[in-house]
Amino acid sequence: MPQFLIPPGSKVGQTVSLSPADSKHLIRVLRARPREKVRLFDGASRFEAELVTLSPHGTTAKLTTLLVTPAQRGNVTLCQALLKKEKIEWVIQKSVELGATRFVPFVSERTIPTGKKETQSSRWQKIADEALKQCGRVTPLKIDSVLPLQELLQKGPGTRILFHESGSRLPSLSPDRPTSLFIGPEGGFAPQEIEAAKSNGLAIASLGTLTMRAETAAIAALTLIQHGLGNI
Repeated sequence: MPQFLIPPGSKVGQTVSLSPADSKHLIRVLRARPREKVRLFDGASRFEAELVTLSPHGTTAKLTTLLVTPAQRGNVTLCQALLKKEKIEWVIQKSVELGATRFVPFVSERTIPTGKKETQSSRWQKIADEALKQCGRVTPLKIDSVLPLQELLQKGPGTRILFHESGSRLPSLSPDRPTSLFIGPEGGFAPQEIEAAKSNGLAIASLGTLTMRAETAAIAALTLIQHGLGNI
């Protein structure tokens, strides 16, 4: 069942309004009717609700039940080198499904320029928010602005891991410490970028002997991290 976003701080018993876009989806795609049940979330909690009125300009629903939301262990950031439009959008969608909390796009030495329109975080945030409606989680994936890799390597506490074929085993992970993983572009990281990562305290880990595309590596690495944290 798809879920729809409502204002933060909502409580059972309240009647809330849905956005015009979600209202149109309910009416035109789902063919919803008054008194039907829907699921709503406010960024922290998830509710079952009953539709009260339906209008393309704003549907209302009464929150009837607070639903149990499984707790996720840890806090995971995916730092991804810019990829072609359809590839990075796919990675963002899957990052939502795999429980990442932040997505930080970056430019590295071998990044292929993709053009201004394809590097706008507002579009990526919209893609992430749409994916959130389908996967049942309540905490949005935050999309950061594009940063240079050298700047990004100097930021962030916790466990930071760069995935590269020269790396070794995954370091130990703890849900009590934030975890950041770095995935390079199609051409991989340059040797000097690997050295810069080491000098900034990043662990270098390998995904094994298989050759993967950049977007596949991102999902494989994120899956490994979530398994290590006990979420998969």
